[in-house]
Parts: sequence; C-alpha cells; structure tokens
Amino acid sequence: MLSILAVACRAQQDRKFHMHYRNALAWRLVRILPQILSQPSDLDKLQILCHLVMLTMSGIHMEPLVWMLSQCIHTMRTIDWSAASTNTVGKERWSVAEEQKRTMWFVTFLDRIIAAWRSNHPCNIQYEELALLELPCHEQQWLDQTPEGWQPTLESFNDPVSWPLELTQTSSLGYFALDTSLQVHCFGHVVDYRVHCIRRGVATASSVDAPTPPFEISARSSTSDPFGNLALPLRRAVELNNVSTLAMTT
Repeated sequence: MLSILAVACRAQQDRKFHMHYRNALAWRLVRILPQILSQPSDLDKLQILCHLVMLTMSGIHMEPLVWMLSQCIHTMRTIDWSAASTNTVGKERWSVAEEQKRTMWFVTFLDRIIAAWRSNHPCNIQYEELALLELPCHEQQWLDQTPEGWQPTLESFNDPVSWPLELTQTSSLGYFALDTSLQVHCFGHVVDYRVHCIRRGVATASSVDAPTPPFEISARSSTSDPFGNLALPLRRAVELNNVSTLAMTT
C-alpha cells in the first residue's frame, strides 16, 4: 500500500503536496526496504520493487535508480513462476498467469527506458529471457477476466512463418500486446545497437544526443519540475522509445 501511494504522489502537480507526502512515504519505504528484500521472491515483492523503481525516478541521482532496478530484475529472475499457477485453477489460474507476465513485461520496459538514459550501457534483460514469454492478452479480456484464445510468444510473434501479418489482423491481440512487442523488443534493439556503435567509435556519446547523466546534475540546481532532475532524461528516453515505435509501424 505504501509503494502504491508513493507512486500515486507523482501524479500530483502541486509541489508542496508532492514534496511533503511523497518524501514522507519514500522515507517509510526506505526504512522497511531491508525487510522487503529479505522476503522470498514472489509477485507481490516484484510489484513493490517496480513501484520503488518508479519512485526512484523522482530523484536526482542515477546510482539508486540503477541499484533498485537490479533488485527488481534479480527478483523477477528468481521467482518460481509455476508455483502460483499450480495453486490455482480455472479463471483464477489464468488471471494469476496474466498478471505475472504483464509484470515481467513492465520490468523489462523499465530496463529499456533506464538503459536509454545511460548512453554506453546495454539492456540488462536479454532477448533470450523473453523469447518464450507470451504477449499480454487483449485489454477487453483483461478487464472482463475472460480467458479466451491464446497469445503468441515474443519469438513466434516476430517470426513471419509462425505469425504472418494477416494473423495479426484477425487475432485477439490488443494494442497493449502490440505496443509491448515494439517497445520492449524493438526499442531494446535500438538501445543495444546504439551501445554497439558507441563502443566501436561509429558514433560518440555526444553525437547520439544522449541524455545528460543525472549524477552530473547538481542537487542544488533550480528546477520547477516537482519530479526531480531525472525527469528530463526520462522524457528523452521516452521520446527515443516513441520514435522507435513510430519507425516500426510506418
């Protein structure tokens, strides 16, 4: 509950409200962070850590954000995903499985966005870890909790033989599934290719218009943005993601 409230504070535009309540909630979360990390890896723990990553985006330093993301990814990799599904049946089992994969896709998206902030760092989560993960179901199915049809994996969706273009038009895939494939898979390739070019001298960090590293920004610099100095790099990373997605769909 604390993590949800802390993230919700980011939507509040009033600086005084944001600074007072967000900071109070963040401080309480920091105090119980060791207890959170000591718990066995499960979906609840992973979602709390996702909230903490989002909360850390409001800061002014990159190091805490990268560390929090690493804890999030480690938890995702150590969860026994089959355990929760085994203990449920029918619609509940489908709902749990869908929530699991949606959380995994979101963690991967966070990984891509944060990697885009750092000009010479590749994505942490590789394609091989996601290849057999199913795409999210249609939005209406998720809202209605109706386990109908099946979803392609990332690997089969990007294989023109397994998933021809015509099948996309007649399948039950929704916008979120298509958007996830583009943002996570294609954008990940864009980020890794940028790193490949930088490391081989094809382009320098400055020539690819990389965002200013947040840890080089003074904590005392004046800003009217209530979300901290990481907000500008975040916008640039999101813009790069949006441009990549547009390029893949036109």
